[in-house]
Amino acid sequence: KISIVCPSYFIKNQLPEWVFNKNQMIKVIPNTIDFKTWHVKDRLISQKKINLPNKYKILTFHLSGKNDDFIKGTDIFIKILKHFKNRNDVKFLLFGSKRKEISRLSNNIYNFSFVKNNLDLLNIYNSSDLVISTSRFESFGQVMLEASSCGVPCIAYVNTAVKEVISNNKNILVKKVDSKEYIKKIEKFLVTSNLRKRKKVNKILFTKFNHNKVADSYVKYYKETINNFFKIN
Repeated sequence: KISIVCPSYFIKNQLPEWVFNKNQMIKVIPNTIDFKTWHVKDRLISQKKINLPNKYKILTFHLSGKNDDFIKGTDIFIKILKHFKNRNDVKFLLFGSKRKEISRLSNNIYNFSFVKNNLDLLNIYNSSDLVISTSRFESFGQVMLEASSCGVPCIAYVNTAVKEVISNNKNILVKKVDSKEYIKKIEKFLVTSNLRKRKKVNKILFTKFNHNKVADSYVKYYKETINNFFKIN
C-alpha cells in the first residue's frame, strides 16, 4: 500500500479510481501558514509603507506566469480589468509576474511584480479591499488563506479547493468561471461592503491551518502509516 497526503478534499477527489479501489491510505491535511506573519494591520499605515494613495478601492490579484494563464484564469481577470479601467475610484494592485503586456491594458494598475519579502506582501494584503482569484483549478489557495488571515475579503471560483479556505460569509464564491459573474459580484461588493473595516483572523481559520494543528496531523498520520506497514508485513 501507499500513503497519500492531499492538501484539500478537492485534490483527493481528483485521484484516479484505482487508488480508492485498492484501499490505499489517503489523508487530507491542509497547508499551513504562520499567523504571526499574516495578520491584520491598519490599512492606511500599510498603504503608506508601499506608497499607495488612500483614496482608491484596491482590488488585488496575484499575476501568474504565461504558462499558467488558462489554469489561473488570466483571461477572465483581463476582462475584469478592462471593465473597471474607466472607474476613477478603483485601482488594481498586481503582484507576482511583471507581465508588461497586462500592465499596459489599463492606467489604473499598480504592479509590484515579484515581492521579495513577506513584510511587503503583508502590506499589500492589508492595503487591499478585495483579493481576486480567477483560477479554474486550484489545489489549495495559499494566497487566499494569507489574505483571509489579514482580514481581507476574497472572491474565487467555488469548484476549486479555495472554497475549503474561504467558505464564510465575508468572502465571495462565484458559481461559474465567467467574467460577467465576477464583475457582477465585485460591483455589488464595492457598493455594499464596509471597505475600511478589518476583523481579526477567524478562530475557525486559525484552528484549521495553524502550524501545530497541521504538524500534529502529519505526526498522527505517519504513526498510522508505520503501524499499517508492520501489520501488512
